[in-house]
Amino acid sequence: MGLLVRVRVFGLAGLLVLGLPGSIAVASATETPEWISDPSWAEIAVTSPDYDRVTADILTIEDRLVVLVDRTERAESLSEHLEGEVLALDEAVAIHHSESVESEDQRQAAVDDRVALAIAQYMGVGGQEAPGVTGPEVDRQQALDKVYSTMVDDDRVATAAVATLRRDQAETALAQAEIDRSVTRYELSEVETARARAEAETQTLYEIRAELGAQQDDLRWNAEVVGSDLPLLMLVAYHQAASILAEEQSRCQITWTLLAGVGRSESNHARYGGARTDLAGDLSPRIIGPRLDGVEFQEIFDTDGGRLDGDVEYDRAVGPMQFIPGTWRSFGRDGDGDGDADPQNVFDATLAAADYLCRSGPLVGTDRLRVALLSYNQSDAYGQAVLDSWARYETLGLNPEEAWLGGPVPEKLAYLPQGAADGLDGVSP
Repeated sequence: MGLLVRVRVFGLAGLLVLGLPGSIAVASATETPEWISDPSWAEIAVTSPDYDRVTADILTIEDRLVVLVDRTERAESLSEHLEGEVLALDEAVAIHHSESVESEDQRQAAVDDRVALAIAQYMGVGGQEAPGVTGPEVDRQQALDKVYSTMVDDDRVATAAVATLRRDQAETALAQAEIDRSVTRYELSEVETARARAEAETQTLYEIRAELGAQQDDLRWNAEVVGSDLPLLMLVAYHQAASILAEEQSRCQITWTLLAGVGRSESNHARYGGARTDLAGDLSPRIIGPRLDGVEFQEIFDTDGGRLDGDVEYDRAVGPMQFIPGTWRSFGRDGDGDGDADPQNVFDATLAAADYLCRSGPLVGTDRLRVALLSYNQSDAYGQAVLDSWARYETLGLNPEEAWLGGPVPEKLAYLPQGAADGLDGVSP
């Protein structure tokens, strides 16, 4: 069954929602295709080794991006917090420094006062006799002066001690604040470095994600719809052809599933011989059937001068729906709106095949389908193989009436190797 894939786009909320676009509109080659980004196509699960690998890589990158974005956001928040702490510590350093200076000034002032007091005592200041005071009164005055000097000195000592303690405390707090600030600045630097690394990795992964997204978009259209052997681009081509014929010849009632059955038998959905289909619907290399020289298949002499099949002697069936050049001249259609009917373009070829089959009348019921298929390839075995494929595709539930398929023809290239194919029996129209 392959890998069920739902498109996930980083930075967008949720999954793309299945829409209901209108009917198909054929775009000219110069118009920008809009259906490539149509969410209804994005919801169709497809699988291929390359597509699944790229998708897995994208999911891995997106998971990593989620981690990096979260890491960056947390780093930004932590940086803001640490920057605030650094500012607070700057303020604390300034305050503690101011306190230290102020305390030192107070201590020094107390020391200076003690020195002045000591000098005054030494010089006898305060010991002189007061006028008219003699004897015991002088002794009493001297005793009082000594007591006063002692008290003043003790006060200066206490003041100096307190100022010294405050200075030491302020210097201790200052040293701790400077240490804390240095540690916080280091932490901030580490956080900023980690954030820068996360942002650089995020940018790189976004660029890789964009490249892988482009690869995924390209690979998707040649990957197979899960549960089938239908490349998504061929599903578009078959559905578009059936839708156009429904408007042009409503009585025909051709279905995309019948066209898919024919395409499966003719060229394994445009993959015969390793052919690849770009998003414009062009094949590379071209699909050319065996020579119709009457040896193994019926004999049909050249009808186009080798223009379509490269053979100027005999005809060869060409393209994914295997048209004989002469038949293409009558039934060739321009399905992609580029002004050229090219049997090697899947949109042109599928529209021409639908037109050719509808000439048999309404395609309703198995018997009518067999008649139409015999006109396309005169082989009962071929007709049964197409009907078997048609029945399988009918069970997929991809009904045009649900109107979720469709859109203009793309122009962007997308190549994907495919395996071996069936078909090319040389007897198609």
